[in-house]
Amino acid sequence: MDRSKAGQTDFSDKFSGKNSTAPRITESDTMNGIMILDKTSVELFFDDGKTVITEIFFPNHPWTKLSIASDEGDLTVDSIKAYELNFDK
Repeated sequence: MDRSKAGQTDFSDKFSGKNSTAPRITESDTMNGIMILDKTSVELFFDDGKTVITEIFFPNHPWTKLSIASDEGDLTVDSIKAYELNFDK
């Protein structure tokens, strides 16, 4: 994960100075995944939870875009489902 454009990052070079990765245990060419995204964090669960990564960020404003990319060749996303949770105050 790349947090270099994740809002407030100037408080530490270590916060946005590197991309975070999680080791993948399976060698399959395909993977399934679940992403949980909220106001200040993202969690990714791939390969039925065998590969997991969590990151926190400090946005300057609400998110309007999401980018998904691969550093290791082509990436095809077959489907995306999005759900919004609404809590009564």
